[in-house]
Amino acid sequence: MCAGAKSILDIPRTLEILETLGVPVVGYGCDTFPGFYLRTTGEPVSARVDDPVAVARLLAGALGPRRRGVVIAQPVDAEAALVPGEVAAALIRAEERGANGRDSRAGSDAIPVVSTRRATQGRSLHANRALIVANAGLAAQIAGALCAL
Repeated sequence: MCAGAKSILDIPRTLEILETLGVPVVGYGCDTFPGFYLRTTGEPVSARVDDPVAVARLLAGALGPRRRGVVIAQPVDAEAALVPGEVAAALIRAEERGANGRDSRAGSDAIPVVSTRRATQGRSLHANRALIVANAGLAAQIAGALCAL
């Protein structure tokens, strides 16, 4: 269960590696792979499902004798999502803060997260919380549907 991948990753390459490994990337309520704070990266997903029971059926098949993983990707709620330009600008500002020594965590993996939160005036934190709650809720619904099968 995820809200896509963070924008610091090479999304097409990430999806290519998952495909090579035989891991389906399924969009929950979407035809394209979400981008964490963004509703879409524009990259297509392997399949789309629109309800927890459909996901449970898919997982029941995937978790059979071959035991392979499946990525279920749900976009962040529209109200909490950031826009692509906002995220790109925030990442640039975050990198500049780290490079200029204005962030005490320079060189840390936390830079993009901490500084992006500052650069978006907290909107990225709001989006992060929204996607965590939505993913946990959907995961619980899917687990219930899987148990009912």
